[in-house]
Amino acid sequence: MNALGPDIDYHMVGDALDLLAGKKCAPAGELLELRLVLQLTQQPGFPLGRVGKELAVRFVVADVLQAEYARLRKLCGLDEIVVPDVASTVRDEIQLDARTQNIILLGWSWLCWRYLYPELNIRPEGFCRIANIDERTLRRYQRSAISRLTDILLRREFRAIQTQRQAALLRQIPNRARPYLGRDHLTDRVREMLEKVEPPHLFFSGAPGVGKTAFVSHLLERLVHEENLDFVIWIESPASIDDLWASLTAAFFLTGDSSHIGDVIAEQHGIVVVDDLTNMGGSAADLIEFLRRLWLTHVFFVDQHDLRLPDMMPVIIPPIDQEQSLFLLRQLQDIVPSDTTASNYELEIIAQEVGGNPRQLREAFFAYVRGEDYISSATSRPTP
Repeated sequence: MNALGPDIDYHMVGDALDLLAGKKCAPAGELLELRLVLQLTQQPGFPLGRVGKELAVRFVVADVLQAEYARLRKLCGLDEIVVPDVASTVRDEIQLDARTQNIILLGWSWLCWRYLYPELNIRPEGFCRIANIDERTLRRYQRSAISRLTDILLRREFRAIQTQRQAALLRQIPNRARPYLGRDHLTDRVREMLEKVEPPHLFFSGAPGVGKTAFVSHLLERLVHEENLDFVIWIESPASIDDLWASLTAAFFLTGDSSHIGDVIAEQHGIVVVDDLTNMGGSAADLIEFLRRLWLTHVFFVDQHDLRLPDMMPVIIPPIDQEQSLFLLRQLQDIVPSDTTASNYELEIIAQEVGGNPRQLREAFFAYVRGEDYISSATSRPTP
């Protein structure tokens, strides 16, 4: 069995696509459970239950047929098909397909005219006469086209599974609504570190408000899109080492003690983020033991103070530069009433005097809009 994804394989799809070959009057049950189909049935207006799924199957297959037929004709130098009104137009288009002597296009041409436009009543013998081929040849072309259709559906299904998985992982990442501010070079450097560092444990530190959580969120979002991650676990402000273990066991639906959690997690490819260690009780030895048991797993700690734990690579998040500071201030200006906006010169002054801490820049801007002392408002919070 040539499996591709957990819910679909060549046998299932090939069996279901017998519908196109006229062997069945309804699609096989397996095709009704495609992610492609289920996603479509969730749209407004689709009937519920099996009726909606069967309708969605026809939509999915028809979309593939039309898109691939148009692509093949374009590759062969032919125009896109406009739904014909008269038989003579159909005959002309089929003859154009046949003159290309492209057997892939001709097989696809047969599927499209026969099954997308049943009202035209194109029969095998009629198609063969127009295309100047015999029925045995047409059957061979049809088998090849259905196999190609199966492959395309498999690829689309695999992409649908990936998209669904990525969406589930992205929902675990906080702070994604806030726009990300630069630091692309640092992101690239961290990506390189993850490929070289053993164990893959990183400690992200920086001043309060500098954007540590935002940076790690952006990094995770990039990793979700670039790598085939199995899980993302984000633990916010744990109060103790027991909270950490409890969060992991709950995420993996485990019961009992946490002695084997490291082995369970190591069997999958994912990332554990612990954001804000301020409230953590216990000792550094507890965190060292935590990391030891997750030796093979990507673990990110995020806190304003780097605890300098052994075998954990430090990453310091720097302030943003002047250009990025101005970009942030202009974004903020877009959301305030027009009569309270600042000039470009005033924004440059704020950026120069406040510096590159995103939180302080936001506080300074809104203090300026309110007519307050934006310098004291932005710097009232202590920073290390």
